[in-house]
Amino acid sequence: MKDKLEELATILKGMNFYAHQAHNLIQADTFMQDHSFLGDLYEKYDDDYDDVVERSIGLGEAVDIAKVNKDAAEIMDSETKMEPNEAIGMLLVYEQTLCDSVKEMMSGASPGTQQLIGEIANQSEIRQYKMRQRLSKG
Repeated sequence: MKDKLEELATILKGMNFYAHQAHNLIQADTFMQDHSFLGDLYEKYDDDYDDVVERSIGLGEAVDIAKVNKDAAEIMDSETKMEPNEAIGMLLVYEQTLCDSVKEMMSGASPGTQQLIGEIANQSEIRQYKMRQRLSKG
């Protein structure tokens, strides 16, 4: 389970880094809405990351935080500005990856861990809906 929790922590930390970067660099006519939305996202990803890391510690299988942060940093983009549709589209892909990872974890997880990761996936599916709606508006 440690490897799976570490993978999930890496995805969440990478999403946190990417959303935070997009929050700071996004520029467009939709700036106000997108800036606020991305701010909410990176805070939620950070909260979920923290929950996963604390769960792994509680299970006696602490993830390698240095490795998680190194691997997560590779998700970030090096752009100096970001187009909203590109940033939200990339986060949508990451959200789908997150749900795929949770789906793979479910069968081997304890009931408590299933509840935690199930709620992470539940919130991800809601965000995916919002992202698709935002992208459909152009």
